[in-house]
Amino acid sequence: MPASAGSGVSARQIEARARLPSEYDGRFVFSFGANDCCPGDDVGGVRVAPQRALSNANAILQVALAWRPTLMIGPLPICDPAVDARIRSLSADFAGLCSQLNVPYLDMFDFVAASPVWAKEAAAGDGVHPNEGGYSLVAKAIEGCPTWWDWLECRVATLRDDDVRRGHR
Repeated sequence: MPASAGSGVSARQIEARARLPSEYDGRFVFSFGANDCCPGDDVGGVRVAPQRALSNANAILQVALAWRPTLMIGPLPICDPAVDARIRSLSADFAGLCSQLNVPYLDMFDFVAASPVWAKEAAAGDGVHPNEGGYSLVAKAIEGCPTWWDWLECRVATLRDDDVRRGHR
């Protein structure tokens, strides 16, 4: 179905639907916002002003949530005190937005900011991104979150219910 003016469906949405057919249990996991808090030319001297970042997140999450189960992981620190203070604040704003939208939210900021592994690996690289140890730390933290498992298990319960209705055991 081609996108047309007024159809409310963008070319990107059409592409996404083609890549994720309805017969598959596709899900969305979002994590963004750290770069928005870096120095830039928007209001407040950042790349994306906090209210605009929040508005953008709202738009993204509402479209995603209307289509598929959606979860958000909060932005991670970049080991720059001024930027990290803005990231922490934006993460709190994202948590509030996700609560309003009923989107599960995993706030990893304080856990990651307190990690010497994350800081050491980021400093050894580009100053922002860690190596395997830092990302492994995040993956293990997510794996330990009941919210993550609750979100995944809703699919399992649905599949089991559908299988029972179809006579599969």
